[in-house]
Amino acid sequence: RSGQARLNLNSSGRDQLQDRLGDALTAQEIDAILSFRSNARATTRIAPMPLIGPARAPGGMPGGPPGASGGSPIPPVSGSNSNRRFESTGQLLEVPGLTRDKVEKIADRVTVTDDERIPGRINLNTASEEVLTSLPGVTDSIARDILEYRLGNDGPFEEVGEILAVESVTSDVYRKIADVITTRSSIFKLNSGGYLRQSKTRKIVECVISFLKNESEGASAPDTTPSEPGTPLPATILYWRQRP
Repeated sequence: RSGQARLNLNSSGRDQLQDRLGDALTAQEIDAILSFRSNARATTRIAPMPLIGPARAPGGMPGGPPGASGGSPIPPVSGSNSNRRFESTGQLLEVPGLTRDKVEKIADRVTVTDDERIPGRINLNTASEEVLTSLPGVTDSIARDILEYRLGNDGPFEEVGEILAVESVTSDVYRKIADVITTRSSIFKLNSGGYLRQSKTRKIVECVISFLKNESEGASAPDTTPSEPGTPLPATILYWRQRP
């Protein structure tokens, strides 16, 4: 929320984690994250044994080219996947000693990718019940609880981790949805209507606007927080049409 890039859980060192998360986590909890990341098991694939015998043509028929073998080539052996231990930020709940309260505090500060923009996330503050139930593991009951929280005294959601305050969102559900939800949006659809007295007709202008700079400009997304109340945000019209 401060405009800083999120920390990549798969590449950040102890000093980086301590600097950015030290106000929410203890040194022992940061060590637990690093230990969880580094304890990935090496996975080894067993290669099939090559067949022993005369050279064979495709299909197993004799008469293949000199040096041909009837066995399968030996595939390479895969090594440790420790550099990709975290596949989702939701896996923080699997780190020994890291409670839901702690994960809630740091969820909006971390990521598992270096991508600057991740499109397609569902905004917890604008999504309908139908959209929320499209999330993996989110039932009708959980969706209603999310809406009740959003519209209640504790809402709207200020950070992604805050969804852990909704009791019906279990740790298993959070692990599934952590990387497909957000609490802020940069692209919006607007509808503006007007009435023409002379012709007695109504017109509606529909448009889609973005608060991100055009990627062709080669610039990163600007801070969309106004410097002063009432200051308009820079926007780009991506699409518009007039309809009856």
